[in-house]
Order: sequence, then C-alpha cells, then structure tokens
Amino acid sequence: MKKTLIAISVAALAVPFTATAESNLTVSGVVQIQVAGDDTDDSELTLSRGDVRINFAADTELNSGLTGYGNVQLEAEDGVGGNVAQGVVSDSVKVGVKGDFGDLSLGDVGSGYGKGLKGGDLYDKDPGNNEGIAYSNSFGAVNMKASLKLAGNTGDDDAAFSIGADYGMDNGLTLGAGMFSHGDESRTALGASYSMDSGLGLGISLESFTDGANAAEAEGQVIGATASYATGDWSFAGKMYSHSDDGDAVASKIRVEATKALASDMSINFRINSYTEDATDANDKMDYRVLLSKTF
Repeated sequence: MKKTLIAISVAALAVPFTATAESNLTVSGVVQIQVAGDDTDDSELTLSRGDVRINFAADTELNSGLTGYGNVQLEAEDGVGGNVAQGVVSDSVKVGVKGDFGDLSLGDVGSGYGKGLKGGDLYDKDPGNNEGIAYSNSFGAVNMKASLKLAGNTGDDDAAFSIGADYGMDNGLTLGAGMFSHGDESRTALGASYSMDSGLGLGISLESFTDGANAAEAEGQVIGATASYATGDWSFAGKMYSHSDDGDAVASKIRVEATKALASDMSINFRINSYTEDATDANDKMDYRVLLSKTF
C-alpha cells in the first residue's frame, strides 16, 4: 500500500514523555468495488463496494528516548439489509509506547493467538482484542505477543488473555503457536509456514478449542492450509479449512483466487469460494466475485 508521509512540528511540553522534535503522520487507505454472485436459485449479480477506509498513523519521539504512537482507521459502512447503520465508523484505535523494552499498546491491540494461525484466514477464529492491553517484543528470530482484555470489557466477570510466539528460520520456515483463554473457553493453535525464493508459499495450522459455556461443552478441531505463488504481476492462492466437533465433520471451505497488479497501487482480484456451512447442508454452496482495488 502506498503511503503519504507528512511531518508536523509539535511543541515540547514540560511533562514526561513529551515530544522533543516532530511527529510523523502517515495517511493510507483503500477503495474497493466488486461484482459478486452465488449459485443460489434466482441469484443475480450485484455491484457493491468492498473495503472503503482511511488510516491515520502518527508517531513521535519522546524526551525519554522512546517512541509514542497512535492509530485510527475510519471505515465506511454499507448498511446492507438494514443490519448495519450506514455511515463512517472508527476502527483500529490504539495508542502505545515502544522502544528497546518492546511495544506496549492500549486500545484495539489484537491478540497473540494469531501467531499460531499459519494456515490461512478462511476459518477466522482469532479472538482479537478490542479495548485491551498488549505487549510484544522480538528476541532474535522469536517474535512474541501477549494481550489482556479486562473483565469489565468482556461483558462478563472473566478477563480474556492470549499469548503467542513464532520463530522464523533462515531457510524460510516459520513455526508458530498461540493460546487464548476466557472463562470456560480455551483455544490453542499450532502452525507452520514456508516461503521459497521462487515465489511459492505454503502454510498449515491446527486449532483445538473447548467452549465450556455451552451446555454440551463443545470440543472441536480445525485444520487449515494455504498455498500461494507469485510471478510477475500475478499472484495465485488456494486456501481450505475443515472444522469438526468431537470428531464429526461440521463445516469446510475451499477458496481459489488470482490477483493481477495493474499498477503499484491498483489491482484486480478474481475469487471463488466453495463451502459447506454446517452438517445439515445437503450440497456445497458457491460464491464468486471480481474485485477492483485502489490503494493510496
């Protein structure tokens, strides 16, 4: 994504962690339009927008030698089907301080659980962490992240905690693991990815979860895998996942897509999904789209 860098002078204030010189503001964004359809009866092609967002990220050097930063993203909502109010909402709102000690952030900070999800994002059960606290750091080739969501922000009496780490090797292999805990709910993820100089990339992950809040205390597993290849202006990807509860297949999904770079900041994407939503589905479903994207 192409970014615009703007230097803004900031007066120094007589309090700790004040700016001593200048702040840098980075403005970036994306606009997407898509034509989409599916194989349901009487389905018609539709034209709609995809992601429409602007991101503002600022950082400044503090008089302690640390770096303070903040981020906010503005995203347009469609109001499709009357389920979401049409307008602009804020997202990815966070502030933090980073330095040799690591990175400490507050707000929409994400989770460490994603470190173990190397098999693609089709089965996206990363719990994330809005309105939380996170710490991350790197120790050589090991990158770790831990996050905490206070009980007052989870909507119940239990705080939510996640931690994860991955280890990248010189040969292109990366190993990762993540853990999430919230009351009776727990998840673990193990994953590995491998990238080659030829442009080929592979990834796989295994997730295991228990949700004791359910009457039957559901236990399940998810296997996810992804493969990608880039050559010239084209990139290709295939992804899949299989979700089972107590050993019985529940849902699965396969995605195939190709992206053509029209310029450094513009692309067109072709995508097909084939999936089964739950064990009661008699047949697979399919949807498809063509997406035009412009970043700035």
